[in-house]
Amino acid sequence: GGSPVAPAGGGAWNLVDTEEVATGSSITLTGLDSTYDTYALVGSDLQLAVDHNNFGIRVGDSGGVDSGGSDYPHHVGWCASDSTSYGGLASTGTDYMWWNNSVGNATGEGCGFVFYLHRPADGSMFPMISGTYTGVRNTGITNGGFVAGTRLSVITVDRVHLYDRGAGNMSGRFSVYGIAHA
Repeated sequence: GGSPVAPAGGGAWNLVDTEEVATGSSITLTGLDSTYDTYALVGSDLQLAVDHNNFGIRVGDSGGVDSGGSDYPHHVGWCASDSTSYGGLASTGTDYMWWNNSVGNATGEGCGFVFYLHRPADGSMFPMISGTYTGVRNTGITNGGFVAGTRLSVITVDRVHLYDRGAGNMSGRFSVYGIAHA
C-alpha cells in the first residue's frame, strides 16, 4: 500500500454577481474582469410570462451589452423526453446566442443552465460560451441540450446579459461565478 495522497489545494467558484428577478425582461450581471480566466454562468428557476418563448444571452464591455445584428455565431443541439431524435440550430451570426427551445410558462415549466465563458476580460481571443441546459417546454415535455457560441470581437468583457427574447417578463435567478485556477 502507498501513502495517502493529499487533496489538491486551491480552486473554487467565487460569486461575482447574482440577481433574482421576480418580473422583468432582462438581467445584466457585471463585475467580470481579468481576475479569472473562466467564468460559470448559472441560471436557475427561470420562467417566462409568455408561453412558448425563448431566452437569449449576450456579453458586453464598459460601453454596454453588444447586440449587433451578426455578432454571435452559435450552434444549439437538443433532445426531448418524447423522442429519440436530436435536433439542432446553427447560425453564422445573429444579435444574441439562442440556447433553449420553446420554454413553457405553466406551473412547473421553465428552464435552467450552466454555461462557461472561456476567456478573461483581458483575453486575446473572441469571448466563447459553451454549456448545457434543461427545461420543460410549453407542451410539458422535458428537453435539454448544449450550446456553443462566440462573440465575434475581441472586447474587454465585463458583463453578461440574459433576456426574454419575447420582450415579456421573466423570473428566476442568474449568477456568475469566477472559477479560480489556484
